[in-house]
Amino acid sequence: MRITAALVSAIAAIVLFSACSEKKAVYMRCNENAKKLVGEPGTEYAIDCPQQCGNGTVYGTDVYTDDSAVCVAAVHAGLIDSAGGRIMLTIEAGRDSYEGSERNGIKTRDWKKPWNRSFTLDD
Repeated sequence: MRITAALVSAIAAIVLFSACSEKKAVYMRCNENAKKLVGEPGTEYAIDCPQQCGNGTVYGTDVYTDDSAVCVAAVHAGLIDSAGGRIMLTIEAGRDSYEGSERNGIKTRDWKKPWNRSFTLDD
């Protein structure tokens, strides 16, 4: 088999694509918010949350302000429990307002003014 520059380029592209498509997790403490996560709307992060994240300030329901405690929001959303775990966070555009609610033992707050950036969560 003859190795050509085209073959080497193709193999390099496959390796690079594989490395980029695997998301490395960001560890966040229970009360840490999403402000440190950079990126435009649509940027995704894998987040590892510790155990016992029941306290922290969260604004919104399903869509949260980026100054909300990410792991506490994950408990609110029912994605993790007291054991912690990995979640997926997507950066979203800001909203005109956010409505709080009570779910899974977490009460979130209303924010009735526009906010510049948000996030959503998934598992």
